[in-house]
Amino acid sequence: MTDEDAIRALLEESVRAWNRGDLEGFLSCYEDSGETTYVGKTVARGFAAIAELYRRRAPRGPGSLGTLAVSELELRLLAPRAAVAIARWSLSGEKESASGRFTLALRDRGEGWRILVDHTS
Repeated sequence: MTDEDAIRALLEESVRAWNRGDLEGFLSCYEDSGETTYVGKTVARGFAAIAELYRRRAPRGPGSLGTLAVSELELRLLAPRAAVAIARWSLSGEKESASGRFTLALRDRGEGWRILVDHTS
């Protein structure tokens, strides 16, 4: 499997986890590190802070998170174990819908690709 295939598989699995209401599975795509950073309406630094941010915002149970879709995915390998992903996301639910773009910095420290920086708007 190429690095690009591995990154695509990681992101596809995170979407599947979200869509089945598995927040912990979704979060597993992030590197469990104090360096991991999420930038959105707020900035969260460290995996624990990012996980707490999602847990506070997300309802619980299968189907409760809405339906997430990712499109227009562009991947750029920056170095043997560093990459950037740029894509469009859309989330549809019973009450509302939202969409935007994200930029992810990913790295592989020998345990598989993980998100190190997530800038979502």
